[in-house]
Amino acid sequence: MNDSQLMPESNLRCLQCHEPLLRQGSAMCCANAHTYLLADDSIPILLDQRENCGHYAQQIEYFTNEFKNYSGYRLDPWMRKYVDAALQHFGPPHAGATALDIGSGSGYITIELARAGWHVIALDLTPASMATLVQSARQQGVLERITPVIASALELPIADTSIDAIVGNAIIEHLPDDNRFVAELARVAKPGARGMLAAPIKLKYVWPWLWPVNYYHDRCIGHLRRYDRKTFAGLLTRHGFSLDQALYSGHFIKVAGTLGQMLLGTHHYDEWLERCDSRGVRRAFGSSNITVTFHKVSRDAII
Repeated sequence: MNDSQLMPESNLRCLQCHEPLLRQGSAMCCANAHTYLLADDSIPILLDQRENCGHYAQQIEYFTNEFKNYSGYRLDPWMRKYVDAALQHFGPPHAGATALDIGSGSGYITIELARAGWHVIALDLTPASMATLVQSARQQGVLERITPVIASALELPIADTSIDAIVGNAIIEHLPDDNRFVAELARVAKPGARGMLAAPIKLKYVWPWLWPVNYYHDRCIGHLRRYDRKTFAGLLTRHGFSLDQALYSGHFIKVAGTLGQMLLGTHHYDEWLERCDSRGVRRAFGSSNITVTFHKVSRDAII
């Protein structure tokens, strides 16, 4: 099967007229002749160039450089924790169920969801990360259940009420307009769809002596804001979602242990550190990240 057969065109929509997209040669076209190119002859580039602002350009450059050193697919213990949380919240997929992984990065969540039987639309802004994802998915034997798309999280090229599950790991804090982002999630989600979002927690919950390094990291990686349960609940409720639970990770013992392992050049204690960190999954103070699970409770977004 070639990559051109892997695209579920019924889910993809033109950014200009919202009509369905079909592959025509080396491009994607709608009935109104709006045309979008393909990266590597297989990945639709569904971007409004006006969205490619300076902040996005910086993000693309940062993550492109990061993927230069990518050395093949792996599922580290901390990655497995996010995957397990998503699989538990989403439950087993029904026939034809589609998940949306926004800001898919290296693609480990996409690949593991596909391995569990989901069809996954993997969306990211960085071409290098999408190429890496396709290569890894092919090696893992799950590419036939994955649709890679280069697009903006603020303008999803996806049909209304077509998505059963949504995951966005470390993406919302990078976006210039998080309210618009959640509105887009509400538009594409089916009634009853489940979701999971992860983001850095507000600094008031972080140990004060770690504020400088967190502030520096935010500036380097392009974090525009941080979140807590109340912030997420307000955003989600505004658009017809209900927050189910908040989980916390990256407590001090994990941070200290990870830094120590980096200095020693080992990953021997990764599993142990994750088990220790999981003991504080309900404790906000002293954590680094917040993960919220939610579901769509209304057919129409509440504006």
